[in-house]
Amino acid sequence: MNENIENVSNNSNTLLKVDGHGFIVSHRLYSRVASLPNSSQMGAVGKRREMKWLEMINSWDRYVMKHPMKIKRRCQKGIPQSVRSLAWQFLSGANILIEKNIGLFEKLSGNKNSKWVDIIQKDIPRTFRHHCMFHETGSQGQDNLFKVLVAFSEYDSSIGYSQALAPIAAVLLMHMPPSETFWVLVAITRSYLPGYFGEKMEAMKFDGMLFGLLLDNYLPKVGKHMKDLQIDPLMYIVEWMVCIFSRCLPFQTVLRIWDMFFCEGVKVLFKTGLSIMKIVLSTQNDLFEKDEFQTTNLLHNLPYDLMTDKILLTEIINIKISEQQFETAHAKICAANPDLKMNRFNGCIKYNTRIVS
Repeated sequence: MNENIENVSNNSNTLLKVDGHGFIVSHRLYSRVASLPNSSQMGAVGKRREMKWLEMINSWDRYVMKHPMKIKRRCQKGIPQSVRSLAWQFLSGANILIEKNIGLFEKLSGNKNSKWVDIIQKDIPRTFRHHCMFHETGSQGQDNLFKVLVAFSEYDSSIGYSQALAPIAAVLLMHMPPSETFWVLVAITRSYLPGYFGEKMEAMKFDGMLFGLLLDNYLPKVGKHMKDLQIDPLMYIVEWMVCIFSRCLPFQTVLRIWDMFFCEGVKVLFKTGLSIMKIVLSTQNDLFEKDEFQTTNLLHNLPYDLMTDKILLTEIINIKISEQQFETAHAKICAANPDLKMNRFNGCIKYNTRIVS
């Protein structure tokens, strides 16, 4: 468990014991997010990394052009918490959106007549209630989350509101103010995961088929087991990928995945899913004796001790998926599904690139 524990006061002036990420230690859901302290981001080592990141951010355009692999390596090592907010904004391009749209968030967030208001209000109390920012009804954290989600529903009418947006926005709010959270959320839905949200979720359905092909290639025994039991990837990866793993892994692991995701793009989500399948299923000596319920139960209740950042991140980084492999799998799915309309995959958006390839 995270030894970096402190006391904070809530609206009732009651002291709550929270860990280094703000999660309430006594809450019944705490075991899902509890993390060991990241020693590499503390002390002298952490200070050096912080200074390196500040140097990069101050000369961002030059680093993106001349040193993209250095950015990638530093994201894989983990962005220091002190600069994570800035780093995510620069990696995603949200900093540019903020500069170009001064005042727009405040205008959009003030619209209390959005058709999504009632649904958003119902979802707010269900979002990270085990975190001190969102623990109490009517808290500033809940109010900020409401404003971000209402503003987004007004900004992107093609999506409006999706339940998966709430945990993503909440994680962002743990690191930055509402206006910055809003624009990073826009960047995620526009540049990283277009087609994942909204009523049809076309891209998520497509990527479910793509994940199945990659699973067959990288873990053929596991792939065969899942096919034999007729367990479609969408039965487990929707919860993982559409929320960017924010609700199913220890929180320190989530942050490390997000660091890489903002740098490398959606391929990180595929690599994370494949790594989980390898760690959880390929190590099961009696895998082929497990039925559908036992198999899906393993994937819906991931073993905490195997999902720590030290274990899972090593697997993620070691998996190599080239752009060509993605394109080949993509073409195969399109050929087998001629009626599938996927505007998301129009040759402009690649799986394998954001800052680096």
